[in-house]
Amino acid sequence: IKWAKTNNIKNLLICAPPFHLVRASMTLISSLIDMKLTHDIKIYSLCGIVDNWNKMTISHQGLNRTSFHDFISLEYERILKYCEKGDIKSPDEIWNYYLSRNREK
Repeated sequence: IKWAKTNNIKNLLICAPPFHLVRASMTLISSLIDMKLTHDIKIYSLCGIVDNWNKMTISHQGLNRTSFHDFISLEYERILKYCEKGDIKSPDEIWNYYLSRNREK
């Protein structure tokens, strides 16, 4: 977010695998909210492709090895945990960002 602000980036696209995109987007938007830049930068999400949801993969800095499908519940648990800690804003705050993102300043 700091880099985008410094370089006058107005639109930022985050791309991640489907199982990871929700948490990644929520984390980025939470940082944007914390820095009070919600009117300066618009965050958009682009979903990567998983061609076989049963295929095994490794994520979370190598700590988890499971199928793409099983990562969905792991990501959901992490979202709840990080919301509790305050690292990720509430779903309502994230949704309000999306609702206000395209309004004029």
